[in-house]
Amino acid sequence: MADLIIIIMFPKSHAPQTVPTSGSLLTSGDVAQLLHVTPAGVRWMARHGRLAFELTPRGQRFYHRGDVLRLLGQRGDLATPSADPPPVPPIARSPRDTRVLSDNLARCYNLSVPEYDRAVVRQGGRCAVCGEPPKPGQRLSVDHDHETGQIRGLLCNGCNAALGCMRERPDLIYRLAAYAEQAARLRVTAIAVQAAREARRQRKEPAF
Repeated sequence: MADLIIIIMFPKSHAPQTVPTSGSLLTSGDVAQLLHVTPAGVRWMARHGRLAFELTPRGQRFYHRGDVLRLLGQRGDLATPSADPPPVPPIARSPRDTRVLSDNLARCYNLSVPEYDRAVVRQGGRCAVCGEPPKPGQRLSVDHDHETGQIRGLLCNGCNAALGCMRERPDLIYRLAAYAEQAARLRVTAIAVQAAREARRQRKEPAF
């Protein structure tokens, strides 16, 4: 006889952030919350063999707890759940900004404001790429894999836009870096040539 599975739905603000200690199967919602990916990301992982699941006669999927634990162990991103996360002082925001941020994080990334704030503190309030803090009036953007929904880090608006313009392709990013390095070398050469010409010109000028 199949085991009876009882599913209890928690509001997001009170949802547990650790893998349940009992039961070998988890719902799609549990997996999405634990891995901090969208439901589409959970389906992508299952389709590509990263998550095994059992299908009920009604078509509902239950995912294997062992796969979730394995993925959690492999993760190094900002949203890795912790049974006892360190306390983080709340970042000063207006009630309206907090509400807008909360809605955006929950809708797009399945994150809460405290989880985002902990990530900001872990990164020292700076962009994961350029190492600079966001400009006044801006905040660090959540960078995520658009195919799997997995969160990778926090970026400033400029680096986040640049990554998107490069279509997240490492080969294009490397080529752009090589292009910028070549341009820097040409600039140094041009400055040296200009300085040499100016020195020769000054030597030819008569002294008064």
